[in-house]
Amino acid sequence: MNFIKSFFTQTVKYQNWGWNTITLTLFFVIILTIIQGWGIWRQNKKIWQNKSGKSLSLTFFIFQFSYFTAYLIYGIDRGSLAITINNLLGALFVPIIIGLIKYKDREKDLSIKELILSSLFILIIPIILLVDNKDLILIIVFVIAGISVIPQILEIIRSKETTNIELKFIIVFLISGTLWLLYGLAIHSLALITSSAPTILLSLIFLIMYVRYSTKKVR
Repeated sequence: MNFIKSFFTQTVKYQNWGWNTITLTLFFVIILTIIQGWGIWRQNKKIWQNKSGKSLSLTFFIFQFSYFTAYLIYGIDRGSLAITINNLLGALFVPIIIGLIKYKDREKDLSIKELILSSLFILIIPIILLVDNKDLILIIVFVIAGISVIPQILEIIRSKETTNIELKFIIVFLISGTLWLLYGLAIHSLALITSSAPTILLSLIFLIMYVRYSTKKVR
């Protein structure tokens, strides 16, 4: 409890509280976090409602969990209340991961290869905890982000459907990635700038794939 209180009082947002850009940015991030959280939860709800993990990649969502957790650590280390609050959303990926493991295993669609690849992405968390140059690690995570989307693209192509993909999840991430890019430019954070770019790109790829295979299904 003392750690939380100490962290909060040392943040730039707390020390500069008032009618200014810093405080307004915090409110902006809180609103963004609520919207983004809603998108993640909608994706989680669709998996559990459909009782299926079809067309979704476990690897991708475990990477997202690791990605958000890494940025949570980065936000605490940098003393950024905004980054810390937003990346608490990583916890929302836990029920998605549990659902995917449960239903993909039931559908005989969970491979050892996917489990091994997924577990490698979790290593991002202890690495960022142990390494001092967290900005450099997050830039490396940016490169890994491009790799993590490949299994998801292949999963959609293989299943040729988008039944379990939540459109709101894609749109929310496209918008939030764009806004985080602007925020990163505003605070001159190289880590935020370089990691927001793949979020935008991946969201666009998802959107294209979703439209393509949803259209085929309608036809």
